[in-house]
Amino acid sequence: MRPLGTLRLRAYLGTGKTGKLIFDKPGHSILGNFLLPWLAQLIGGATTGSTFTDIDGNSFNATCYVANFNTPGPVTNANLGLIVGRAATPVTLADYKLSQPITHGSGLNQLLYGLQLYGVVGKAPSLWALATQRAYVNNSGNTIVVLECGLYGYVYASTASLKTVCLARDIHAAISVPNGKTLTMEYLIGVPLL
Repeated sequence: MRPLGTLRLRAYLGTGKTGKLIFDKPGHSILGNFLLPWLAQLIGGATTGSTFTDIDGNSFNATCYVANFNTPGPVTNANLGLIVGRAATPVTLADYKLSQPITHGSGLNQLLYGLQLYGVVGKAPSLWALATQRAYVNNSGNTIVVLECGLYGYVYASTASLKTVCLARDIHAAISVPNGKTLTMEYLIGVPLL
């Protein structure tokens, strides 16, 4: 079976693409929680029998809703959008959160989460792609090592509430972010012509 889409992960030491490119690698992290919102949208109703697990470990059924897949990533919010972490636990399809997410702040092992940005980066005849990126500033006083990255988004529960789920998760080579420096992470999501 051929994949329906592609995922790439890029990291820059600095702000956005003006920073130094640290790595550019294929992502391998689309999780089970990524597929179930599609099911809810396609059937136009609740996913009875197909449960999600939110980032708190709670199972629920989803339903069709306009906010499914919404990953706004507002400034200071370390529970939505592109999230970074400090653990290298292997990825499984059943993952529902990062193993050791880094919280927002300027204390020990914290980063300042910036606004998540989105844009279409390619519209070639054989591949359409969009990018989402977020900057993290280290004002902790120490170097912070980042080992994982994930994408947290909303899914609407059949109980009429928004739940936050982990849609994608990648582990990567250690990135040392010195105090006073900015790390920018970027996911590229592409849809190729098959």
